[in-house]
Amino acid sequence: MISMKSIWNKVTIFFFLVLSPVMNCWSHDGYGHDRELREVLLGNNAQRLSEKGKLFFRLLCEASYLTLDLYNTDSKGKIYIDDLKKNGVKDLPTLESIMYNSNSFHGMYTHLGWEHNYVVDKANWKARKKILLSTVSRIGGFKNSERIKMDAFAALVYEIHILGDHIGDSDYTRYARLRLTSEPGYRGQEVSPTSDGPFNNPTLYTYFLYHIQRLFREQSNTYEYNQIIGFLNRHKNEFLNYKGQIVPYEDIVFIAKKTREELIRYLPTLLYKERFFRKAFFE
Repeated sequence: MISMKSIWNKVTIFFFLVLSPVMNCWSHDGYGHDRELREVLLGNNAQRLSEKGKLFFRLLCEASYLTLDLYNTDSKGKIYIDDLKKNGVKDLPTLESIMYNSNSFHGMYTHLGWEHNYVVDKANWKARKKILLSTVSRIGGFKNSERIKMDAFAALVYEIHILGDHIGDSDYTRYARLRLTSEPGYRGQEVSPTSDGPFNNPTLYTYFLYHIQRLFREQSNTYEYNQIIGFLNRHKNEFLNYKGQIVPYEDIVFIAKKTREELIRYLPTLLYKERFFRKAFFE
């Protein structure tokens, strides 16, 4: 069977030979995740960051790391949480309450979904989630009436990290994180953006759809919004009817990279139109 990657490469050969070396050069250590988050959230607008915006972006990266990737004895943990406290982020858990021992499969305790209910909660997910939420609250200055928008933005940061892991990690850990799209025997649950769940078997795509629609409700008629939502809807069941039992990992990586490109193309414009985002990063 000819893989999807082979088919798409034939019709996009110019793009992938000429442009993709620039777009796909991240390694997914902490620096790689930070750089990727900068590209997806800010795009070319990164050059216009205010001094406050530079500080807030650093805090966002630190909070994302603490929420998703902190485990074992890690010196960065204390540095990052102290920096968040120093810069006004409140209601943070202690490092001791979120620390746990793990390995390359640590994602099974933090990477299974923003609203996931961990039966084995070694990482204390509720407390970790609060780190990112409290940081986003500090950065965005959200009102009580904007709690849905605040939660959706924090979730988007979380999901961009997992997207990066689908690109930068290996087949070895593919089931230690939220699946990218539907696969044979696993159809991603779709939830209306007006619903609060529950979430039983989402994919990263159905989560993206849910949180992007909640974050950009006032922009649902814009070109950028409809391009992103259209792309996600077209590919959310990409592998559901795959003839093999296991989708080749290279195909998953390929779709993940295409997803990142779409987000980089349209998300910065949508975010810049949001008042909280402009105030936090550019004023």
